Amino acid sequence: MITVSRFEFEDADGIHKNDIRWDAATGSLAMCDGIEAYAQTIEAVIKTVQGELITRRNYGIPYFTTIFSSKVYADEWADAVKSAVEALDFVVSIDSFDYEYDQKRKIMTYSLAVTTTDGTPVQVTEV
Repeated sequence: MITVSRFEFEDADGIHKNDIRWDAATGSLAMCDGIEAYAQTIEAVIKTVQGELITRRNYGIPYFTTIFSSKVYADEWADAVKSAVEALDFVVSIDSFDYEYDQKRKIMTYSLAVTTTDGTPVQVTEV
């Protein structure tokens, strides 16, 4: 699998950014493959908030109606994440998925491990 590579950084104001970047060496968008491509694709799916895609308003994770609304809906959020990740054609299984939302600090952390169709184990963590 090959995909456009995402580049994570903090701007001059310390704000976290996530964007694609130009690879001057190849004269095109930076690309990645293998475990990095799998991990970045899974991360993008989990970070896609339901309603943000203009052409697919029902696609994405319903953060605001589940986990951000109340911890009572944490399982619904987790089910939405699992369904979205399992729908990826390269994911065979979700081997583990741990998550926590700190409502006071408004911080979501998770760790997700999957096995891919080529047998590659992939770990995605947001801390």
